[in-house]
Amino acid sequence: MPNFKKPYFVIDFNKSICNFEILINDIPAFKSMDGGSLASHYPINQFILESGSQNISIRVLPLSGETVLRKDSYLKIKVHSFDSETQDYENLNEVYQYETPSYEKQEYPTILITDSFNAKVPFNLEGWKNSVVLENIPEIEKQAASFYKKLHQLAQKDTESLFNFFSEKFAEVDEALYLKTDNKKEWQSFLNQLSQEDFVLQPFPHSIKTNLYGFGKVVESTSLVGNSILYYKNKEGDEFSLPVLIHKKRKDSDFEIIR
Repeated sequence: MPNFKKPYFVIDFNKSICNFEILINDIPAFKSMDGGSLASHYPINQFILESGSQNISIRVLPLSGETVLRKDSYLKIKVHSFDSETQDYENLNEVYQYETPSYEKQEYPTILITDSFNAKVPFNLEGWKNSVVLENIPEIEKQAASFYKKLHQLAQKDTESLFNFFSEKFAEVDEALYLKTDNKKEWQSFLNQLSQEDFVLQPFPHSIKTNLYGFGKVVESTSLVGNSILYYKNKEGDEFSLPVLIHKKRKDSDFEIIR
């Protein structure tokens, strides 16, 4: 493994006529649910807490309304790093790759792959490593819904207090991505952009679904169609979601935003 000073890990994906979702260390990292074709990449340092083996899960799904993957669909995944200290994008260190099999002899309703890759990083984040296993807590879904309602209310009337709930997430993501950011200033800039583009926070969903991640230590509640609780739209039909994944440091403590 190259001795990168500031290794920056990225997922490259190339897909056609299918949907997919990628989790890193059991935290949602990227998903594409609009069918069609897509070739792009996405940083994943913020989902890596420390050096060592990293879990990767890949879920490949058929198009909406269909029950099996089409024979001409495919997904190709690569995970690699480069040294962001030098920004030498030609010197890449590939640590993982996956490609869907041929569908000619067998139909696949879905494909689920769980694997691992090694990452050496110069940081050690607390993240959700020592958080409470939430599935052992009674009525965890109701507790989570109550916390999300509080965040939704703050997003309407007290965005300064809402920022405080995001501060730990912002600090860890900055460290993982080697950023030196004035998060308070960036937060205000984000709010100003939402206002200038006439984005409006959508009502709290009538019904929500709750999923456990982080090997049972992280929870995310969303609308039934998967939109974040902090979901914005404007008159032009543009959409913006602010992801909110939460955890508990102790059983008797309130939730906190972690990613």
